Amino acid sequence: MHLLATESTGAVSSTVIKLLHALAKSTQTTEGHDSTVYGTSRASPRSFFPHHLAAISSAIVLADALAVRNRAASLAYSLTHGII
Repeated sequence: MHLLATESTGAVSSTVIKLLHALAKSTQTTEGHDSTVYGTSRASPRSFFPHHLAAISSAIVLADALAVRNRAASLAYSLTHGII
């Protein structure tokens, strides 16, 4: 397990890029194994690095969007009920 520090925009640091490259390289050794299920569409990444970089960035942006949506719903509720 690796802890990744990133931007809420989905941008990742050079450290994360280096880690993903190292992990991708480790899957190509004789001892390595990559059990990732890659997408089948033409636009889907079909190798370790681009697939996981896109998945990490997407997860970050989705989590941030959900946090904004939840905060907006909370504020709307408070305003509707005169709590604020």
